[in-house]
Amino acid sequence: MTNEEATLIRKLRVDQHLTWRRVAEEYSAAQGEEQPWRARNSDQFTGMTLCADAARQLGEDPSGAPWN
Repeated sequence: MTNEEATLIRKLRVDQHLTWRRVAEEYSAAQGEEQPWRARNSDQFTGMTLCADAARQLGEDPSGAPWN
C-alpha cells in the first residue's frame, strides 16, 4: 500500500466517518475497479483490513484513536 492509498483510506474512515464496509466500497471505486466490491464477496472485514493496513503505513495504531 502506498502512502497515497493509506491517506485516502484515512480520509474515508477518520475524516468522513465511514463504516468499514463503506471504506471498502469507496476505496474500490477510487481504484477504478469495474466490479462492485460486493460482487467480490467483500464485506466489513475488507474495510477493517484496509484501515488496519493504512494506519500501520502511516505509523498509527489501527486499534486506537482516531481510527476507532
